[in-house]
Amino acid sequence: MDPEEKKIENEEVDSELKKALVNELSSYMNPHSTPVVPEQKIAPKENAPVANKIPESTPNPVVSTASFIPTDFKEKPQTIIRTYKGDMEQTIQANHVSSINIALAENKKMMERMRSAEVEKITIKKNYTVLIVSLLLVVGGVLAFAIPYFLVNKQYTKEEVVENIPSGNFITAESEEKINLDSVVLDRLAATLSERIDQSNIRLGSIKNIFLTEGTDVAEKLIDAPRFVSLMKFNLPNEISRTLKSSYMFGMHSFNGNQKFLILKVGSYENAFSGMLKWEVDLWSDFKSLFNLSSVGLPGNQTGSIPGIETPVFQDAVYANKDARVVKDSSGGVLFLYSIIDTNTIAFTTSVDTLKEIINRNIKSKSVAQ
Repeated sequence: MDPEEKKIENEEVDSELKKALVNELSSYMNPHSTPVVPEQKIAPKENAPVANKIPESTPNPVVSTASFIPTDFKEKPQTIIRTYKGDMEQTIQANHVSSINIALAENKKMMERMRSAEVEKITIKKNYTVLIVSLLLVVGGVLAFAIPYFLVNKQYTKEEVVENIPSGNFITAESEEKINLDSVVLDRLAATLSERIDQSNIRLGSIKNIFLTEGTDVAEKLIDAPRFVSLMKFNLPNEISRTLKSSYMFGMHSFNGNQKFLILKVGSYENAFSGMLKWEVDLWSDFKSLFNLSSVGLPGNQTGSIPGIETPVFQDAVYANKDARVVKDSSGGVLFLYSIIDTNTIAFTTSVDTLKEIINRNIKSKSVAQ
């Protein structure tokens, strides 16, 4: 065979082998897209020996690709280069995910984040609202208890100062109240004092002292007993007015209502006893406005020597081992009474219980003084 012809034939075989090798490598790198290489037959030369021809009916012999790989190709194998794009394409193909699905997934995540942020804002707003409402309820509850408490304390603050009563140390009193004559109408002073007591609110069983003053600032001074009797326009007998001392005590006792009382000091028991018997003629009328006495329930029309002047009949009675003179209604209830509780102390009141309380406190005051 001609050497030139042999060289050409070898080059054609090498070309076919290279194509087969490239296809095989491509199928290895892209297993899902392996190209199909059409089978090509190598046509022998016309003048080639018969021995070199392969019969058509004979199957193609298995040719080892390794024996036809050139030396220079074996020494420099092709390097498989992986890229992000290629990996993404493989992932998309493997999981059957398209770019539209990815975009939808991203959009869904974004919407979920926005929804979560909105829910969080609403939750925070609700929490703030609950917190504010809770604070308002707490403050409202505190005020609901505090306001009545302070109002009651304010009402009793002036009355419940326990100290030496300036109008006399006859008995102890839990509270006191000062009334300046400049703030009242003198012609109706008795009615004003009675109204003030009716409007007072003190603890049950306690005693409140009400004392009168006149003048202002440093010139203010306490009203004494003779001045008080004059302002009340009492028809005081001479036996009592001559020995009347300056100290007195006017106030109320909280027991079965607000019970009014007046305590006067005199010089001697004998003068007090005889003077009080004379005073009984005008006693009811003198105390009617101050003690708010009512003639309703009196037995019959009791009048004295002066027409139109009520002179109820006083009766003897004994309370707490002390002699007393009382005015009773038609059912036997006590409307007004007085008692000389010691040698120089006379107590006037509207209740037997109040008289007993005055007697007990007078005894305790003397015990403490001794």
